[in-house]
Amino acid sequence: MKKLTLLVLSIFSIVMFSSCDKGQLGPVANTTDPEAPSITSPSSGESYTLSRNQADTATVMTLKWLKPDYGFTSAPTYDIQLDVAGNNFSDATEVASIQDTAYSIAVGDLNKMLLSKNLAGGQAHSIEIRVLATISDSVQTTVSSPVALSITPFQTDFPPIYMIGTAVSAWDPGQAVIVPSTEPNVYSTLAEFTNGEAFRFFGQEDWGPDSWNYPYFSTVDNLFVNANDNDSNFQFTGQTGWYKVTVNMDDKSVSLEAADEPIMYMTGSGIGGWNEPGTGESVKMTYVQDGVFEATTEFNKDGAFRFFAQAGWGPTSYNYPYFSDNDGTIDELLINAEDGDKNFQFTGETKNYYVKVNINDYIVEMEAK
Repeated sequence: MKKLTLLVLSIFSIVMFSSCDKGQLGPVANTTDPEAPSITSPSSGESYTLSRNQADTATVMTLKWLKPDYGFTSAPTYDIQLDVAGNNFSDATEVASIQDTAYSIAVGDLNKMLLSKNLAGGQAHSIEIRVLATISDSVQTTVSSPVALSITPFQTDFPPIYMIGTAVSAWDPGQAVIVPSTEPNVYSTLAEFTNGEAFRFFGQEDWGPDSWNYPYFSTVDNLFVNANDNDSNFQFTGQTGWYKVTVNMDDKSVSLEAADEPIMYMTGSGIGGWNEPGTGESVKMTYVQDGVFEATTEFNKDGAFRFFAQAGWGPTSYNYPYFSDNDGTIDELLINAEDGDKNFQFTGETKNYYVKVNINDYIVEMEAK
C-alpha cells in the first residue's frame, strides 16, 4: 500500500510540473506593446503664474506619474518634455532625464525654458508636458498622454525709456539719453543735467507715441519743477552736474541723487600717443549707460591703445584679454598687440572711426566714419 501511495504522489508531481511548464513561472514580459507612464499630477487645465521673487527659491510644480508595467522588474529612464500646445512636441524642450517617478520643476528653470521658446513674459501661454519611458533599445519607448497647462512666465529683459531735451542733451531724438530698466517698471541711469533747461521722458527714441511729463508723476524730486511750457516738461533747477535719476512707473515717482561722472579714456599710439589718460591726445569717451561708452576719433594703422576708467594710469584699465578671455566680441580691426600690457592693436587704415565699448558684456565695436 505504501508503494502505491508513493507512485500516485510521483505521478501527481509530474503532472503538476508539466502543467506549470506549459504555463508561466512568472509575469509575462511585454516588450512589443509596453504600457506608457501615466501622469497623475498636475492635472490638465491647471494654471501657474511664475514670480521673479521666487526664481531662486521656489518650485512651480512636482510632476508625478505611474511606472509602466513591463511584466518584469525594470528601471526605466524617464524623459520629461514640454512644448507649446498644438506643436505636437515638434520643438520639444527637454526638462529632465531621471529614473524616479516624480520631478520638481523650479520657478527659475521653467521660466528660462519658456523664454527660450520666444514666449513673451507677463502673458499666459498654453503649454503641454509629457513623459517618455525607455528601458533599452530592444523595448519600445512609451509616451504618456500630455497634460495641458496655462503658464505665465515673468520678464527678464525690459526695454528702456529715454530722456530727450536740453537739460540732458538736446531736443533731438537722435541724442536721446537711455534710461535702462533695473527691475520691472523701474528705470535708472547717470546723466549730466544742465541748470535751467528742460526735458521729458519718452517710451522710444522718437516723439511718439509714449511720453511722460511733469504732471504725470505723483512724487518728483524738488530739483525738478514744471517747466510750464506747452508740454509741461521737467525743468532742472539744481546745479549743473552729474546725477543718478530713478523713475518708478508703479508709484509714479522721479528721484535724483548727486553722482560722480562715469569716466572712460582711450590712450596710446593707435589714437595719437601714449599720453597719460586725461591729458594730451588721450580721448575722453562719452557715457551712454552703465558700463557703455562711445567716441569718434582718428585711429592710426598698426598703433596700440587701451581703455582707462579714470584720468591717470591706474588703478583700472581694460586691455585685449579682458574682452577675449571672457568670450567677448571684439571688432575684427583689433588684435592683441602682444606687447607688455597686451593692448589693442588697430589694423585698419588710418582714418576716423566710431568706437563703442561695453565692459559689462565684453564688446568692442567700430565703424568707419
